[in-house]
Amino acid sequence: MGYNDYGLVQLGSWIRGLSPSYCGSMAFGSGSKAFAPTESYLESESFRVPVTWSWNGTFPKGSATITQADANGSILYELGLASGGSVGSDLHTRDTSAIGPKDATFSVNVTMEVNISR
Repeated sequence: MGYNDYGLVQLGSWIRGLSPSYCGSMAFGSGSKAFAPTESYLESESFRVPVTWSWNGTFPKGSATITQADANGSILYELGLASGGSVGSDLHTRDTSAIGPKDATFSVNVTMEVNISR
């Protein structure tokens, strides 16, 4: 997952327990261009869902779900972690996704572990 400069600082602070309010939403969009470290937004953001955080040993583990009833008709090619729940420019990470076209026949659960490797 690509991190922007601002997001790397915020995620690092969050992992250390200094800013637990960061990264409360997963953003989804339809863009496909490469992510630049200076960007703080998805190429084409559509919506956000809340992230539920837990611990897997010493690593934070986040989970976000799009239900069968939500986001139908959307084409989901990008996702990212964000601070707020409103579509905007407070994105910390961006990655391309293999979800593709979303319809009512399935739900999507995104689960991630966040850690900093050295």
